[in-house]
Amino acid sequence: GELRLLNAGGETVEVRVTGTDDAGASGGEVEVTLAPWVSRTLTATALAEGEAGLRGALGAGTGSWRLRLEAGGEIDVLSLVRGAGGMLSDVSRRGRPAGAPPRTDVIDAAVSRADLRVAASASEAELSPGEAFELTATVANRGEGEASATTLRYYRSADAAISPSDTQLGTDAVDALPANGTSAESVPLAAPSNAGTYYYGACVDTVAEETNTANNCSAAVAVTVREPPRRPDLAVTATLSDAALEPGESFSLNAAVRNRGGAGASATTLRYHRSADATITTSDAQVGTDAVDALAASGSSAESIALTAPTTSGAYYYGACVDAVEGESDTTDNCSSPVRLDVAEPTDPAPDLKVGTPTVDDASPAPGGSLTLSATVRNAGDGAATATTLRYHRSADATITTTDAQVGTDAVDALAASGSSAESIALAAPSASGTYYYGACVDAVPEESDVA
Repeated sequence: GELRLLNAGGETVEVRVTGTDDAGASGGEVEVTLAPWVSRTLTATALAEGEAGLRGALGAGTGSWRLRLEAGGEIDVLSLVRGAGGMLSDVSRRGRPAGAPPRTDVIDAAVSRADLRVAASASEAELSPGEAFELTATVANRGEGEASATTLRYYRSADAAISPSDTQLGTDAVDALPANGTSAESVPLAAPSNAGTYYYGACVDTVAEETNTANNCSAAVAVTVREPPRRPDLAVTATLSDAALEPGESFSLNAAVRNRGGAGASATTLRYHRSADATITTSDAQVGTDAVDALAASGSSAESIALTAPTTSGAYYYGACVDAVEGESDTTDNCSSPVRLDVAEPTDPAPDLKVGTPTVDDASPAPGGSLTLSATVRNAGDGAATATTLRYHRSADATITTTDAQVGTDAVDALAASGSSAESIALAAPSASGTYYYGACVDAVPEESDVA
């Protein structure tokens, strides 16, 4: 409802509005100044809360207000009530005859207020642990006045009564709602991880002037979380007895089949595969099978097969896949990860000579003094090395190369694989003071695998 005040005269009129609510309580005072030839409409919200141009406010009150108007001059008063179709009806009109003294009029005027209510529903009534669902809530303004913007809060409860003390799961902003207006909101949720019955709902925050806040929470919506049926789930891991072989050599492909599910798995077949790439699938070349007995939940079975390396050098990938069993929960893990086998032709034994870090018997000789430079030559290869020459060098920096100044040589006898030879040479220190670097290099031998 609203009041419309009209000053049809040429003088300013002071108006004072007071009221008594349905509980018999008096509200505050509202004063307004009406200039000549001016009308002013006072809404329920303006009277209750105040607004620009008004002095004071009635307050919230209970139910409807019975308003009392006092005017210091002649004014027309319309008490308007908005009907269901939105039409305004004039339910009261008061005036004052010309020349009459100021008077007080008592007008019955219902101040329209909002009344928010919430209805909730869930997209699913039965769910598995962690399964997604949607909680929907509709906020309706069943009052006769507009409801200001507010907040809708979603809750989960352990019982069938939804209240703001329950576990809050989310919120939604609700725009202002006219009388009989509604707003549909929703929130995505996940079912709890434990089986049981849970209750969901929503509560809308109270707005100003609301006539009834006891219905701001929805009724509870029951959602039952059930444990999924227990099922078997087979998975496979694979290993090789050797990672590198020569063509035609024997090796073993080992596989472990494990039932990771919560129910027993019936007997099945394990199939061994060789692949040209790093992914094992049932479409790869099958190289053998094994029977796998029934497995209890968490049970496992170790299997293996004897195989021969391919005759062509290259990289090959081996693995195994187990046939799916009835009721299996996940068949995407029925094939193992690949294990790589490198096949290469045998190579002839080859020597590989290395020179250890040299030593001197005197690191700080006097200019021209004597010193002994020692070095050990080792054959790190798997083939014998023929006799060769060790060359001693002096360098101006800490890197020894064959381009450095040669200061002597030693003959190195032939060395078997893993053999070594200790050599040394007597030298005279340079005549000029300074820091010098000594080392040795051994001449390469035929068929040496690494001369760097």
